[in-house]
Amino acid sequence: MQAVLPNACALCGNLSHNPVCTFCDESYWNDGALRCDVCAVPLPVTFRGRRASYRCADCIAEKPPFDATFALADYRAPLDTLAVGLKFRAQLMQAREFARRLARLAQDAWQDPSECPDVIAPVPLARRRLIERGYNQA
Repeated sequence: MQAVLPNACALCGNLSHNPVCTFCDESYWNDGALRCDVCAVPLPVTFRGRRASYRCADCIAEKPPFDATFALADYRAPLDTLAVGLKFRAQLMQAREFARRLARLAQDAWQDPSECPDVIAPVPLARRRLIERGYNQA
């Protein structure tokens, strides 16, 4: 959703009509990173072009109890400030940004209806943490 009046980019502080300005959006989100289809750990470039499905060595050795994971980006500066702002500083505008990106990632992954999951399970927030924060960021 685009704002009528510009706001400060959540990463660099420059004026933008989106929560993250165009420069930061193009510079820091790594949507195109090759990741394990199961756990979403980044894979080395040497994996490119080998096969249609990519698995890391750990997931090949012992398959986790879940089928897939989506990762919007690596948890590193400066993107980590977005997650911290949402989780601990009530910067709820970031929730919409994360949700929009996750929805786009899911649409890209599940273009074939037969690949859609039976269940999408959020990680619940502990009652004590909900009381401390006053909201559930998930």
